[in-house]
Amino acid sequence: MAGKAKDSKIIQLDGVVCYTLPSGSRIPLSGLAKKCGYRIDKLCSMLGVSPRHFRRQFDSSLGICPKKYLKSERMVSARPLLRGGLSIKEVSQQLGFNAQKDFYREFREYYKIAPTDFRSQESERVFDQLGWSS
Repeated sequence: MAGKAKDSKIIQLDGVVCYTLPSGSRIPLSGLAKKCGYRIDKLCSMLGVSPRHFRRQFDSSLGICPKKYLKSERMVSARPLLRGGLSIKEVSQQLGFNAQKDFYREFREYYKIAPTDFRSQESERVFDQLGWSS
């Protein structure tokens, strides 16, 4: 997908993290991250760069490690899935977790709330906005 790794860049444009190819084309990393199951090795393989080079490039461009970025993208993707009524098991599978407990722990660590409690709060919020009592 990518040309020479040294000619590519990682940039953030209007809040979107992109991989810029030597041709100037920009690839939003959020979509690629999802397609790769939020795994850095698969992402690097799709981009045609080594994980070591990608980590250095990512860190120097954005000041965070790609693992932290991928974790954030994964957790942001979890919220609409939970709101949509998928079970915790289905959400964890869609986001590429090996076990439901791993998703549960990571979600709680990231948002400081359990996914089941998040879903309940979101349902209550929607009911309140609609003027319904839960």
